[in-house]
Amino acid sequence: MKNMNKHGSTKGRYALIALLAIFFLFLISIFAYQSLTEKPQVSECEQLMPADSPLMLPNERGEANLPAEELDFQQKERIAYGKYGFRKELKVEKTTIVSQEVSEDSALKDVYFGIYHDSNLVDPVAEISMGKVLKNVHASEVGEPEPYPDVLPFIDAVLEPGAYYLAVYSIRSQEDCIAIYESRQAAVATELELTEDQWGLFFSTGPEQKTYFKINVPAAGNIYVDRDFWRVTYDIQLCDADKKPIKTATLEPPGKEQGHQKAKLSIPASGVYYLQVSYDAPPSAYANEIRYTFNASQ
Repeated sequence: MKNMNKHGSTKGRYALIALLAIFFLFLISIFAYQSLTEKPQVSECEQLMPADSPLMLPNERGEANLPAEELDFQQKERIAYGKYGFRKELKVEKTTIVSQEVSEDSALKDVYFGIYHDSNLVDPVAEISMGKVLKNVHASEVGEPEPYPDVLPFIDAVLEPGAYYLAVYSIRSQEDCIAIYESRQAAVATELELTEDQWGLFFSTGPEQKTYFKINVPAAGNIYVDRDFWRVTYDIQLCDADKKPIKTATLEPPGKEQGHQKAKLSIPASGVYYLQVSYDAPPSAYANEIRYTFNASQ
């Protein structure tokens, strides 16, 4: 009987151990399933948003000859769920035009770039898929209609004051391409001063915006206004000291191509005036320029 009790208790212990092992395996399987199905939370930390992000924003003149940046995806960060690349926070204090562009390269088919309201990059102000850009390029090269006619290869966005995020990322965690990236910003001012024979810079958010240049005219006479882009003719009006329009400019000399003509305005008397300038073009972070010369009446 003693031997039977001994054997029975041994079997009972083995059975209990087996049941406990099955129970723990069951718990492990539940936790494993949850870890596979739940999306990881992305938090803001130094690894996700390095202070030395290579995404650059040049000065506010919006110059065209600034260097591009090489973004080596071998140095990418996991910047959001399913997004691997580079990100930079941008704080805007006044209305600003921001432009972005990534070079066209077949290796960039899984790359996106854009400007976003949120750090997780799910609420874009504007976003470009390089895959769609490349398909448009290929279609144009073979003489076929572009499959995505509304997709441009660059971004020019008007940002109101607030916090934004610039990003260039791939949806592939193993991405190892190099993207050539350019960005610039331009603060928009609607009232500026202009000195005779000096170029004045300005930026426009679109045809609805009017930019006012304050000028001080010493006597009655004529002023002649030059524009920087010969293909663009600005709509120029002369305004009084309260910015109320007085007259619209005429183009001289007649018969010339519009872009090569100067805008002429007759000034009735000495005093402070404003040149009201607008033109039918989309926003751009490249500077427009304007200047004037004055001829007194004989």
